[in-house]
Amino acid sequence: MKKILDFFAKLPLQKGVSLVRKTTVIFINTDPRFKKPILIPTFFLEYWKFISAGVLLFLGLGVYTFVLITKMYFMEQQNEILAQNERNKTFSQQLSRQYDFITRQITEVNKLLVSKGIQKPNQKNADIIPTISSPFDMGDNRQFEEYIEEFKQEIANTPVGSPLEGTITSSFGFRSNPFGGGGRESHKGLDISAPYGRPVKCTAEGKVVFAGYRGDYGNLVIISHGEEYQTYYGHLSQILVKEGQEVKVSTFIGKVGSTGRSTGPHLHYEIIRNNKKINPKTFINLN
Repeated sequence: MKKILDFFAKLPLQKGVSLVRKTTVIFINTDPRFKKPILIPTFFLEYWKFISAGVLLFLGLGVYTFVLITKMYFMEQQNEILAQNERNKTFSQQLSRQYDFITRQITEVNKLLVSKGIQKPNQKNADIIPTISSPFDMGDNRQFEEYIEEFKQEIANTPVGSPLEGTITSSFGFRSNPFGGGGRESHKGLDISAPYGRPVKCTAEGKVVFAGYRGDYGNLVIISHGEEYQTYYGHLSQILVKEGQEVKVSTFIGKVGSTGRSTGPHLHYEIIRNNKKINPKTFINLN
């Protein structure tokens, strides 16, 4: 071993050879393929502690940075989860308020329908009752409230239900002449028989446009319900409203009588829709 080291120590410095001092490390191996010595700068051997410390410091900083970034990421995730939970809580509260609001509105609509004698419309006449159908977002309480108010007003202006308790004695359409003499005549409304003086109520909200005596109708009240409907109440013994008066659903507008062309105490009831007389029975038999 000493001879080998002396040999390398006596080697002359060749031109172009680095001036950096190197320490030769020789690994003895019997395999002839591995004869080339490994040269390591002496600097690394002299300062290996500092170099090792630097490498460890660099690795430590890397690990610390990775841990810090990972911690910050998970903190952001946790904050996002907390924020999402808060948003969900707020949304749930808003949804609950909207549900309560809509429930109250539906309850009011149902009360209005019950006041008009409507409980469960069948398929045949379901088109008489306005239906809720809106293109806007129901989450907008203000817009929904305006729509519900319009919807309730439309229901209030639709003349459904019977104007009094009684028996239908003459239907809409052609009938035999009630005064005898044969022949048939067109009957544009319903005759509802009831005791003399029984109160008659209007079937929809509106405005009295006529209250007085008119030919065959006798004492007559005509109520306008917006732009679409009008209702006639004839043969009254007494009129309880006056022209221009605003009336609500179920307001008493007169009393059963037999004025005009009549054979006995009854109410002649007509519904006009878009200037055309229609069968009131469709609007009465809704249950």
